Amino acid sequence: MCVRFSQLSVLAAVLLLADSARGDCTISSAVPDCRNKTDATDYKLSFCALSEIPRDIPADAHTVDLQFNYITAVPRGLLNHLKDCIKLDLNSNQISNIEAGAFHGMVSLWQLEIPDNLLSSVPANTLTGLANLLIFDVSENRIEVLDPGTWVHTPILDRLVLESNQIQTLVHDQFRQLFHLEHLYLGNNLISRIEAGAWRSLLSLTRLEVNQNRLTSLYSHTFTGLTKLGRLDVTENQIFHIEADAFSGLAELVELRLFSNRISVLDPGAFGGLWSLRNLYLWDNNLTSLNQGLFSDVSRSAFRSLDLGLTSNTLFGDSRLECGSLCWLKREEEDRTVTWHNDFRPECSHGVSWDRLACADDQGKNKHRTSLRPVFSSDVWSTNGALSCHLIF
Repeated sequence: MCVRFSQLSVLAAVLLLADSARGDCTISSAVPDCRNKTDATDYKLSFCALSEIPRDIPADAHTVDLQFNYITAVPRGLLNHLKDCIKLDLNSNQISNIEAGAFHGMVSLWQLEIPDNLLSSVPANTLTGLANLLIFDVSENRIEVLDPGTWVHTPILDRLVLESNQIQTLVHDQFRQLFHLEHLYLGNNLISRIEAGAWRSLLSLTRLEVNQNRLTSLYSHTFTGLTKLGRLDVTENQIFHIEADAFSGLAELVELRLFSNRISVLDPGAFGGLWSLRNLYLWDNNLTSLNQGLFSDVSRSAFRSLDLGLTSNTLFGDSRLECGSLCWLKREEEDRTVTWHNDFRPECSHGVSWDRLACADDQGKNKHRTSLRPVFSSDVWSTNGALSCHLIF
C-alpha cells in the first residue's frame, strides 16, 4: 500500500515549493491553477485542499485524481458528463455522503477508488449507471451495512475491496448478481456471522479474504457456492471449532489459511471435499491432536504432497500437541504424502522431539506402517519455528 503522509505536512510543503519554484499546484482561491497538466486527459487535483468536487472537469478527461483533499460529498450532476472517464480516485477525503445517481453517465468507468473516507453505508442506488465497473475500493471507511441490491448495477465487477470497515454480518445473497467477481477482500471488519447462502452469486470467485474478523466457529457448509475458490484466508479470527463439511463444495481450493485463531476442535470431516488442497496453515492455534483420516479427502501422493503448518499450538508458551497420537501423520511424512513447509517440524508437548518419535505395531514390526502406538527415544529435543504443510507437484 502507498504510504499516506499527513495532509497538513504535505500541504505545507506544497506551499513552500509554490513560493520558491512556482510549481504547477498552487493553493489559491483559483482552483484551476492547482493541477498538474502533464496530460490533457489526465485531470489531477490531489493535495489541493478542495472541499468539494470541481464543477469544471473537462468532459474528455480519461482519469480524474482528487486524492488527499477535504471533499465531503459526491452530489448528483457534477460527474455525469464524464462519459470517457475510466478511473476516478477519491482516496483520502472526508466523504460521508454519495447521492443517488452521482456516477450516472460515467459509462466508461472501470475503476472507482473511495478508500479512507467516512462512508457508513453503500446504498442500493450508489453505483447506478456503472455497468462497466471492474474495480471498486471502499476500504478504510465506516461501513456497517451492505445492501445486497447495490451490486446489481455492476454486473461485471472483478475486484471488490471492503477491508477495514465495521461490517458485522453477511446476509443471504450478500453479493447479489456479482457472477463475475474474482477477488473479494473483507479483512479487518467485525464480521461474526455469515448467513447461509451469503456467497450464492459468487460463481467465479477465486480469492476470498475474511481475516481479522470475529468469527468463532465455522459451521457446516459455511462457504457453500464458492465452487471456483482457489485461496481462502480466515486467519486472525477467534475460531475455536470447525465442523464437518465446513468447506464442502470447495473442490478447487488450493490454499487454506487458518493460523492465529483459537482452534482446539477439528471435527472428523472438517476438511471434507478439499480434493485440490496443497497448502494448509494451522499454526498458532490450540490444537492438541489431529484425528486420523482428517485429510482423507485431500488428494495426495509422493508426487502431490500436502504442506501442513502445525507449530506454535501452545498454552502459556508450552506446546500442547500430543505427538504420540500422530503416528499416522508420521507415516505420511515417511511416505512423502505430507511435507513440512521450510522444513519446520511439529512442536510436541512434554519436550518430545518429532524427529525422535518412532512408531511400531503391536508385534514391533513394520515400523511407521501399521500401528498408532508411539515409541519415544530417550534423547529428546525441542524445535522452534512455524510448521506448515504444502502440496508439492
